[in-house]
Amino acid sequence: MIKIKIKGTFYTISETQHQDNSLTIVDWLAVQFYKTKNKIFINPLINTITPYIQKVANSFCKNAEDVKDLAQELKNDLVRLLLQWKPKTNMRFNYLMRRQFYNFSCNFVKKIGKVSFVDIEQEEISIHPKFVKNDSGEEYENKDLVQKLMKLVDKDTKQILMLHLEGHNYEQIGERLQITGVTVHNKIKKCRLLLQKMLGEKNV
Repeated sequence: MIKIKIKGTFYTISETQHQDNSLTIVDWLAVQFYKTKNKIFINPLINTITPYIQKVANSFCKNAEDVKDLAQELKNDLVRLLLQWKPKTNMRFNYLMRRQFYNFSCNFVKKIGKVSFVDIEQEEISIHPKFVKNDSGEEYENKDLVQKLMKLVDKDTKQILMLHLEGHNYEQIGERLQITGVTVHNKIKKCRLLLQKMLGEKNV
């Protein structure tokens, strides 16, 4: 038997179907969510399977950023899968989940492996207002900081950054470079933080 605690309440899982207790817990939580539609079972399910998600992401990706992006995408996909799953399909949730993780990860790797590189060596870079304004709405004084930023980031980030500076949104960039919107968002967010840090150092 397995005992788990959710929101202060202890639950006992008497039926153990796997050597790995986490898979038994995942199946049980999926069934409980299906029966009750109570969202209190979602986070425990995600937390239980997170080590497995991390393992999958690490096995498919070498770059730390890609590992992080894939892991987040898998968690999002897990929730979507949970909302659609029905026990009467005669397939335990963990089987479907693992198969879905594999297929999703394969597609993810294909996407990040088919990037069409844009020109990152051009001297003049157009500055889009959505990027150069800080939280107070103040525009950065010149292009120098952005030019410096372009020299600090990796090649993949430069591609994303240049398209963003041209005014493309996350979805357009993702479609252009065949990567996920989450990846684009994370890269741009880190660029913003780095640029703001550089701006702060410039004003010291």
